[in-house]
Amino acid sequence: MDRRKFLMTTAGTAGAVAAAGLAPAATRPCPPPAFQPTGGTQASTTCRIAAPVGPAPSYISSMADYEVRQMASTYSPTNGFGTLMSVMPPEWQTSDPGNGPRMVIDAWSGGGKGKGTKLIVHGGGHNDSANNGVYVFDFNGSTRPTGWTLPAISPVSAVRSGVDTYADGKPVSTHSYAGMLSTSTHLYRFMGARWNPNGGFTSACWRFDLATSTWTKIGDYGGQLVQPLCAYDETADKILVTTDDNFYYQFVNCATGAMSAVKTHNAALGYGSVIGYDSLRRRIVEIGANHRIWNVDWTGESVATSTYTPTGAVTGASLTAACVLYDELKDVFWIFGGQRGAPGHTTIYEMNAGTFAVTAHALSSTIGISLSADNQGSWDRYIWMNDWRAIGFVSNINVAPVVIKLPA
Repeated sequence: MDRRKFLMTTAGTAGAVAAAGLAPAATRPCPPPAFQPTGGTQASTTCRIAAPVGPAPSYISSMADYEVRQMASTYSPTNGFGTLMSVMPPEWQTSDPGNGPRMVIDAWSGGGKGKGTKLIVHGGGHNDSANNGVYVFDFNGSTRPTGWTLPAISPVSAVRSGVDTYADGKPVSTHSYAGMLSTSTHLYRFMGARWNPNGGFTSACWRFDLATSTWTKIGDYGGQLVQPLCAYDETADKILVTTDDNFYYQFVNCATGAMSAVKTHNAALGYGSVIGYDSLRRRIVEIGANHRIWNVDWTGESVATSTYTPTGAVTGASLTAACVLYDELKDVFWIFGGQRGAPGHTTIYEMNAGTFAVTAHALSSTIGISLSADNQGSWDRYIWMNDWRAIGFVSNINVAPVVIKLPA
């Protein structure tokens, strides 16, 4: 039995409905109303874009377009913590009951995708790692970034297997896949393959307060438990939660923390796909196998599905376990990373959000620094420093993050 079937079998399927540090947001001109499948419009009225705001720090503004710069040596952090491993508690470096510290990233683990200066890494899970730390790298600075911090983690003594929380009340570690995102106030984590040597997914959905460093469970996902995906609409202040390879979805109201009833659709996203959110047209675009489009009605909380056909450097639109972000300034998606050996580590793909024409741009050097043989993909492990025209990314717990510079 392959790993995916093993996890799904031990988790079971839930067909019934379950019970119910970033800087402040900055205002930007709103895009025009987005046309809905019903023929109406859904206007964007309060377009909030999280920090950074103002000019880029010199260590980023000095970069050429498509240059990759590692945050080491001349650009090592001001707080002295240059790698994720450097802030990991010694007991977790030596006594993790799983397969070692590197699995915090390597084991199907992603990041809190979003806008700002803070790259958030949180992973582990299954039999790979019980480490449930929230690891944060802050790119804010002038000539150098700030560096890594660890705002929350359980002690090894609190670890329990096959349950949703450890003994200290913090959530169990998971293969997080692309099931996390960050807003200006919280990190959200949806489902995942939890720490349990016998396998199995969790339905639990959590949010982490970036100001108080506390976790709160907001509910349970009511659809089939496979690899999670999520998209955030800043205007509605809601999140759509779904999975690959299945037919369910739910909404989260970020203002209240409430989760909607589970809903169904008829257009499954491909196994290993990731999704980008086009905030101009208010639609989800799949990067992966099936090239789905989901037009989202955030008020009525429903989706209407269709497909797109990429042209040009089409490999970029079919990467799996990759990273994808929507660039509001240029109205394009940027696609990079992916599974170990994927071309997205040396090439970043620019896909027009209206025509789906894809252009490949060679990076100055690889972003897949020291990828281990166990690395299972990038899974949206990035932060979009939108005003600075730069992306932050990390590939390994023992190497410094990188910055990718994009054209103005």
